[in-house]
Formats: sequence, structure tokens, C-alpha cells
Amino acid sequence: MKRREFLINTALTLGMTAFATAGFANEQFVFNQGQVVRRKIKDIEIPLIGMCAKLFPIKDEKINMREVDDIVDYCMQHGVNYFDTSYVYCGGNSENIIGKSLSRYSRQDFILANKCPI
Repeated sequence: MKRREFLINTALTLGMTAFATAGFANEQFVFNQGQVVRRKIKDIEIPLIGMCAKLFPIKDEKINMREVDDIVDYCMQHGVNYFDTSYVYCGGNSENIIGKSLSRYSRQDFILANKCPI
């Protein structure tokens, strides 16, 4: 990573962290007795945190699906059922990877968001 990219990513991360935590000043942060705090938007309850499918564990230059499944299972067990992916994450493989892992669950049990360049 080049220095400029590092600085930009760091600034964005700090900015988003400050933005995100500002709304939780009166919350018990994100977890409430071991479960994620949720907000109802129209008819959908969305957790205040989600799991980004950008970086997955790699073993022998391949995505370690066993560990990905463990991560997804942990998220689902603790109330994090919002998953975010994009066509550019993990060298273009993120959508397939998260899809395989989430296919073990009923479609009504999770929220999947994807980014489209168009």
C-alpha cells in the first residue's frame, strides 16, 4: 500500500468511526447482554453493526472457507445478520464466497447488501 493510500484509508476509517460512535452516545454501545442492538426501519430490524465481506482469511493463497463459515456463524449467533459485499472485494470473489457461506442459512435470516458500479 502506498503512503497516500494509507493516509486516505486511515482518515476515512477515523472519520467513519467518529461518525458512527457519535450516534451511540446514549446507547450501551453496540452489544446489549451479548446481542447486537437493532433499529427498526420500516418493517426490517437492522443491527447497528454489520459484517463486511472485504477481507477473508487466506491459507495457501486461497480463501479459507472453513474460517469464513466460522466468522459468519459467529456473527449470526450474536445477532449480526447484516452482510455487506462488493464485486471488487477479494479480487472479485467476495460475492461468491459470502454467498456460499450464507447459503447454509434461510434467506429470511440475514440481510445482504451489495454494491454495483452502475
